[in-house]
Amino acid sequence: MRTTVALLLLGSLAAADVVHLRTGGKIEGKVTEKGDKIEVETTNGKVVFDKSEVERIEKKPFEAPKPVLPKKLNVRLQTSYAHPFLAFKIYLPPKWHRGKEQGSAQASFWGPKDVAYQPRMDLRVEYTQKEVTEYVSAYKEAFRKNFKDVSFMFEEASAVRGRTGYQFCVLFKEGEPPIPQQAVFTFVTDGQRMYVLSFNCTQAWFERYYGMVDASMRSLRIYPIPQASKDDRQRFLTSYNAGEKAYREGKLAEALTGFQEAAKLVPEFADVHSTIGTLHLKLGRIPDAETGYKKAIEIDPDDYTHHYNLGVCYLKQSKYEEAIGALKKAVELEPAIEPGLTNLGAAYLGKDLNQLARETLEKAVGTDPESAPAHYNLGLSYERLDRKKDAEREYKEAIKIDPQHEDARKSLDRLTKGKK
Repeated sequence: MRTTVALLLLGSLAAADVVHLRTGGKIEGKVTEKGDKIEVETTNGKVVFDKSEVERIEKKPFEAPKPVLPKKLNVRLQTSYAHPFLAFKIYLPPKWHRGKEQGSAQASFWGPKDVAYQPRMDLRVEYTQKEVTEYVSAYKEAFRKNFKDVSFMFEEASAVRGRTGYQFCVLFKEGEPPIPQQAVFTFVTDGQRMYVLSFNCTQAWFERYYGMVDASMRSLRIYPIPQASKDDRQRFLTSYNAGEKAYREGKLAEALTGFQEAAKLVPEFADVHSTIGTLHLKLGRIPDAETGYKKAIEIDPDDYTHHYNLGVCYLKQSKYEEAIGALKKAVELEPAIEPGLTNLGAAYLGKDLNQLARETLEKAVGTDPESAPAHYNLGLSYERLDRKKDAEREYKEAIKIDPQHEDARKSLDRLTKGKK
């Protein structure tokens, strides 16, 4: 199957035909024939199919379709999690973390408790010879057999970081008495490896979490599985887990030893080198920190985290030119992650490129309005551009978000005294 998708929201469509696929799926929207392709413009995106994949096109009178998914707002993704042998990396919303696996999941990611509910996203990795649409059709059929009142609200073929993928959203009832549930599934394939991300909750909670979960699912990166023997894998996990435990306990030297042992066993896992770099940075060993980050970039040059870490390392040394280069690459890779934008803005301030700093920091605040560092640095850029009222507003906003932000308080006092 060859499909592409432009992931954007569209307004009213000029047609509303139903495209029936040979796999049993169907998609409704404006249909345009383009040579041996069929383009379907839906409320939630644009999908392109080979004509050979289409069984028939059902013509319908026009009705402007209504969006079936909650409106996507600005979504913050912050922390990342990578696994060397499941060979994936994913960005998570703030305060989400990997926790105890549930059911058949190989990884489960948990959000903070929200009243009596704790959101959870699961990941399963399977090996299959099936194409994505065939695999999804079997998945949907199993849904119909196992749950009550199943209704597929939305589905689309969508590329996830250049990999072939598919997503559907489903309503169903579960339990006695039956309770309405809503779920979203994202499928991403890499040859015979099929990654299945899932999130479901009662329908009342779905709208609250859909935006951040969808963004997290679409951040999934897949890379080659490291070549290591079974024994070396086990030794790696032992050393890596020991490093993580020591890190959590604040035993940095001990943590560094654990991660260095892990890196010797599986040297092609980029994230372990980035972690080693961060530990060196915390221990004040700047050249060793740079070496760790550069090694991670050498292994995986398309990962935001490693460029971001190197940029912050340069920034701490006031090497603004080098910091700008590294952080620009990070922002190019992940333009919607606030810390990259905020630190790039700070690097521009270090070079007195105040207009560039303002433009970048306004994007940072737009990406995460709850970031005190973004507001504070934006205030600095406004102050340098002699926009004192705007600077005062941003300093106040930084203090409102973080009452302990001393630099913002000092800057606000400086402006206030200047008025007298």
